[in-house]
Amino acid sequence: MIIAKQQLNKTKFSSESQKNYFQSDLLIPFICLLLIEIIAFGINAKRVGIYQDEWITLSQLHFVPHSLDKIIAECFWNPRILIRPVEALHFGLLFYFVQENPLWYHIVCYIWEFLGGWFLFLALSRYIGDRSIALTAAVLFLLYPTHDVTHYEIVASSIAVSMGLFTASLWLYVKGIDENRYSLIVWSSFAYLLSIYNYELCLPFVILYPLLYILKQETPRKFLNNIKTFLVFQIPIISVALSMVLYRRWLFDIKLGYRYALVYDLSNFFTVIWSGVTVSLSPHTFQFCASMFREAIKSGLSMFSLACLLIAAGSVFVTLLKESPLPTPKGKAFSLIFIGAVTLLSSYTIYGFSPEHKPVIDAWLNRVNAGGALGACLIVAGIFALLRDCFTLGSKTIYTYFIKQSVFAIVMSVFTAALIIIDWQFAQPWIVSWRAQKELINALRTNANEIKSGDSIILGGIIRYASKWVPVADGVWDFGGLARTTLNNQQINATVVTERLSITENELVDKYGDIVLGKFPFKQMILCAPDKGKWLRISSRKEFIEQSKQLGWNVRETAQNK
Repeated sequence: MIIAKQQLNKTKFSSESQKNYFQSDLLIPFICLLLIEIIAFGINAKRVGIYQDEWITLSQLHFVPHSLDKIIAECFWNPRILIRPVEALHFGLLFYFVQENPLWYHIVCYIWEFLGGWFLFLALSRYIGDRSIALTAAVLFLLYPTHDVTHYEIVASSIAVSMGLFTASLWLYVKGIDENRYSLIVWSSFAYLLSIYNYELCLPFVILYPLLYILKQETPRKFLNNIKTFLVFQIPIISVALSMVLYRRWLFDIKLGYRYALVYDLSNFFTVIWSGVTVSLSPHTFQFCASMFREAIKSGLSMFSLACLLIAAGSVFVTLLKESPLPTPKGKAFSLIFIGAVTLLSSYTIYGFSPEHKPVIDAWLNRVNAGGALGACLIVAGIFALLRDCFTLGSKTIYTYFIKQSVFAIVMSVFTAALIIIDWQFAQPWIVSWRAQKELINALRTNANEIKSGDSIILGGIIRYASKWVPVADGVWDFGGLARTTLNNQQINATVVTERLSITENELVDKYGDIVLGKFPFKQMILCAPDKGKWLRISSRKEFIEQSKQLGWNVRETAQNK
């Protein structure tokens, strides 16, 4: 209250008071953001696991000699990771220490998510001079529910690493502008380099650095007076972004690294961007999230869950009250909204050249929404600042201001609790999928003595997806890797009964379009039907057809073999 009263008597911060404001009492917002990350995601870390394509990578690394240099080299020369060399170091180090234990991958992911929120809080505190709005944006950033894949898919956790490094870069950059320290701009550029060389998600955000510098200047005259400094500050940032483009180009020229199919179609480009905007901020997304909230409430919340919600909401309420800032200048609130809009639009430009990355919320590829979520959070936080400060309660006394700030803190606390409930509901299919996969792992271990090198294990009678976009087991890319890793045998083949399978004269073929995913000889085959408790070894095409019919599997025969 005393702090609030002192601030109400000021019209602006002095440079010394700004410095004290930015550096004082950081422990409370730090604890607040940490609690939110733990409650929203950390409490489920032991209940989520490994999914789909991750089994390919982990099964490959499983059979690499266990030395750090060989593991990192194996990661680096993976065509999909070669284009992201920092990811090879990050993922290689993790695998060296924890192998296939999913818990530690998720813990590291959540640490990076928290750091992303924390550095965003620090950057915005400096930019807008209002830590309560900075905290609002950081909380929204941690909880925004349009990209649940990044929280639970181990490979997609690279996005959390890149976002954490990017927000650290933003903080160093804004701090460098405030203190006119070129060394901080260089460190900011280094953090940005690590971010985009880990995952290219933040490459389009290079536009934010000059924009932030320009908006930090109070008048056009001040900007013109500092034009040389502005240009010098942009050199390392732009050089880093350009180096990434040249690196990718060089890899493509020498035919190394995975290359996505690109389309140069303006219609596709703008369709992708508009779809991203719609996913990030639209009534449809709000309705979808509201349905998740209603489903969670209908299923019921445990006493433990209610206690966690109370802690999270309470920490936000106390922290917002404690900050007691001056009203955010309208110019700053509008500029925050503007920066958010630029972030939102630019985040999807990198996917505008791909026909395979259309933004959606209810699909495996919703990881593409992570950058857009950052922009959406800035827009919403800016709107909150305007709404909070547009209402007046008569005279500007300490008591009327405290009431207004209390109302804002209550609204944000309730909003935080609602977002956490939605995020918990998004987690449920991932939890169900991992539980089902662990049953498959136990079944393989139980029957390990009956399995020989060269065997083909065909899994059927299962629900392949726990939800529309969360897989349990869907083919060679997940069940194959799971089987080889669990049995510690590289000579095991495995797949799942799907519409892709076809019966030929001597083998079962798993084919997607014109791509043959795997061939499984009948002479050395095991049929696994968990729903019927069956584990059957067969040795002929005739046996497969007979047993698959008894098990209720529908596998088509090729025309020439009917």
